[in-house]
Amino acid sequence: MALCWAGLTLFLVCAGAIAASQERMPMVGTPHFPIVYVVYGPGGVPLARAVVRRGEPCPALMPQGDAFAQLLKNVSVELRAEGTDSLPFAFPVRVCEAALPRELPANSATFGGRQLPAITRSPSKYTMLGDTGLRVKPKNVGTCARFSHEMLYGIRQCVETIPFSPDLVEGSYQAVAEWPLESITDRAAEGRPDVVIHVGDFLYRQGPCARGEGCEDINNAADISLPGEWGDNWNG
Repeated sequence: MALCWAGLTLFLVCAGAIAASQERMPMVGTPHFPIVYVVYGPGGVPLARAVVRRGEPCPALMPQGDAFAQLLKNVSVELRAEGTDSLPFAFPVRVCEAALPRELPANSATFGGRQLPAITRSPSKYTMLGDTGLRVKPKNVGTCARFSHEMLYGIRQCVETIPFSPDLVEGSYQAVAEWPLESITDRAAEGRPDVVIHVGDFLYRQGPCARGEGCEDINNAADISLPGEWGDNWNG
């Protein structure tokens, strides 16, 4: 696991694929909660964060041994934020946070059962990434006969659906097979960076993927036309 920096002029967070420790996180399927990472916050304070399902309690921060218990005795876990199911920002999770000492050896504590990284005042290996991609910007996924004037993520919403017709498909679609993020971050993780810097962007899925365009994994199989049933999910 690497640390991530939150700077003054750039918003920088941890990229999940690079922040993986020796255990391999699944790329496809159900969320692998808790999602645990560390960022440098205001004043350079290391902040351990754990993302859990909404409604679940914050996980425990557990020292590994008496010496670390003393080092972490004044550290408490607080609820930082809780999302909702409401569009356009539907994040049904909770983010829990604990401020850590500025120096923390490896294997000193776990957060929600996941090992925290070593924390140092003098990091030497950095990885920077941004514009992670997988661009999906549909105009018609082939099932819409009439659109409303309402926009969501800059896309007009369908108010009348019809059976799929490939002749109606319009928009810009990037196939998952042409999305190199996983291989790039895997290679970066091999270098075991001390700090991962993410400069953005974050929003690429502006609507569902049309059938046959190679990016269908971002859709909800039940109904790809439903707003909020597609996006930055565990498949893309």
